[in-house]
Amino acid sequence: MIPEFSKFIKLIETDSNFKLDLFTGLLESNPRGVVITDPYANIIFTNSNYLKLVGLSKDQVIGKNCRVFKSGYTKPEVYDDLWRTLRRDKLPFTAEFINKNGNNLYNEKSLIYPILNSDGQIQYLVGVKEDITSYKKEENELIEKARLANFDQLTELPNRVLLEDRIKTTLLNSKRHDERLSGLFFMDLDEFKIINDTYGHGFGDSLLKGVAKRLNLISRESDTVARFGGDEFVMFFPELENINILEGIAKKIINSINEPYNISGESLNIGISIGITYSNGNETYEDFIKRADFAMYDAKNIGKNNFFLIKQ
Repeated sequence: MIPEFSKFIKLIETDSNFKLDLFTGLLESNPRGVVITDPYANIIFTNSNYLKLVGLSKDQVIGKNCRVFKSGYTKPEVYDDLWRTLRRDKLPFTAEFINKNGNNLYNEKSLIYPILNSDGQIQYLVGVKEDITSYKKEENELIEKARLANFDQLTELPNRVLLEDRIKTTLLNSKRHDERLSGLFFMDLDEFKIINDTYGHGFGDSLLKGVAKRLNLISRESDTVARFGGDEFVMFFPELENINILEGIAKKIINSINEPYNISGESLNIGISIGITYSNGNETYEDFIKRADFAMYDAKNIGKNNFFLIKQ
């Protein structure tokens, strides 16, 4: 509990003749927004910092229900947890909300105390509010920077930076723990340049996104599908019980990629060449990826739209 509220909340709970007006000075001096409601969230008191937060005057707030500040962007389960914690468990609740003041959205961190009467029923709800909009903006900017650094903007797949990090981590762990096997596909679309030059880059981008989606549908949750660059994709399998499953997965990928793509009123097919290899961790990332790349060129040399396996 916030220290300056300990005495205040204890008095509300124990003094049947409690007068809220006597504590206006304490609540006004608090650097956070403070709101007190009845058991149904109808507002009966606020301090000036809360009014700044919601962008309204006291006359516009008193008597209103707190639901008027709901923006629709906070997940419904947050409110379910709030009322369950307050009404059933009779415990304080803390969470972050996306609320609105007029047409403006703001991020709010709330700590809400249920104040019980002598019968153990909620008499008041005391909310302590903090505006964290600036903090959330900075946090979201950092998340976006990390996304741009690690994910391909077109397909939203992991890029080669994130792929390299995951493969290196797996190789290191495999070397330390019984040389566990991992598998790698290096894939290149056949004749993509001709399609791109014929139909345009926008068409080619749509095709790449379609290929990425199909590869994702085939991969397992533990696998990584990455765009390596241009029309090259990589699928990494960090845990392999048996290398024999790799050829079956490759056949499934070829069958899926060969299905027609309908883009901008055009229907076309494309092939894919897949280089396959595996590792027990006793090598570098560079050697692992290079061997898969060589295998992909071998697949193209035997007729394209095919796969080729090079053993470690």
